[in-house]
Amino acid sequence: MQEVIFWTWDITSHTINVFEEVNKTSKVKVFFTKYDTRKLGCLPLKDLEIVHIQSKSEVDAIIAQTKDAVHINNALKVFNDEGIQLLNYALRKLLKRKYFCIALFQEQYYWWGWKGGLRRLKWGWIFNFGYARHLKAIGCTGWTGMEAHRKALVPNHKLFDFIYTVPTFDSNRLMAGNSNLKEEKVRFVFVGQLIDRKSIIELIDIFNSIEADYELNIIGEGILRNHILSKIKENGKIHLLGKLMPADVRNILSNSDALILPSKSEGWGCVVNEALMSGCRVIVSSVVGARALIDKKETRGEIFINNGWSDLRRCIIKSIQRGILSASERQGIALWAKCISPQSEACYFEEIVNYYQGKRAGKPKAPWSNL
Repeated sequence: MQEVIFWTWDITSHTINVFEEVNKTSKVKVFFTKYDTRKLGCLPLKDLEIVHIQSKSEVDAIIAQTKDAVHINNALKVFNDEGIQLLNYALRKLLKRKYFCIALFQEQYYWWGWKGGLRRLKWGWIFNFGYARHLKAIGCTGWTGMEAHRKALVPNHKLFDFIYTVPTFDSNRLMAGNSNLKEEKVRFVFVGQLIDRKSIIELIDIFNSIEADYELNIIGEGILRNHILSKIKENGKIHLLGKLMPADVRNILSNSDALILPSKSEGWGCVVNEALMSGCRVIVSSVVGARALIDKKETRGEIFINNGWSDLRRCIIKSIQRGILSASERQGIALWAKCISPQSEACYFEEIVNYYQGKRAGKPKAPWSNL
């Protein structure tokens, strides 16, 4: 495969790790406009060529030199940010010159309700009549993203499944799981911002109403911190751990039985990837994009109705009754999750590019696809 150019707003582990893997077989250059907004810490990017761009003249020079490259640019949303606007400028230039260009990590938009109808019209226009009609293909995050774009009548042959990935880590710790913990209580974990959209207050209220033995660890920080502290002060089974380093989060996930992501809105939710790779079950709301990773047999978790707090309570009680994860269950989840690793997605990425360049006859299926 020829050179790959990745145009991105910032450098995050959710998008960059797959290109680290692609770089092992094809030269990858990353052009970004904003330093890491998610504060994920120092990422090991020694082998990638990464360039910070700040002007249209820099963009023009790059485009002039990369006619034969595979371009990745998903700056379809323009809002009041100079970096995004610069990437959108690059995208329009690439498409105008008819370069090979695909969009990746296109999340679901909420297509239901009257507002959803307007969004479907908007995206339908952009992808079918606007400048985005010249994109060679569109990588959507899971079947949830695929369905959203189908609702906008985007041609199915242009759509393919392409999710966020998170770094792999030492899986030896999964061998024991909870087996070396003396207590038999089921351990739950929440990871995310302490804000209303994440439904953390509703989650705590539900746990406060449950008499059974359990443990809930809350990881994150945000404006609801003091409110949370007041709600959990008389419940010794709920612990607010604050913001932790990624390695510490992974360690807790590896010793938890279920991650809960009860968001009222969530384009994807990469913590679901992390939980599954840690061998942990997940419970998510029906609007979380990463629900695409939960199998129909519910081996890897459950989906509750968005804003359906009685349904979430049912899922939690069911998980408590199910008991702690056995070593074989944890290993089974982690083994499946190898298909969502950066290494697996990099191989799939090469197959996808070959398909859209006419070098492969059949459209490849995403390794993680439940369809």
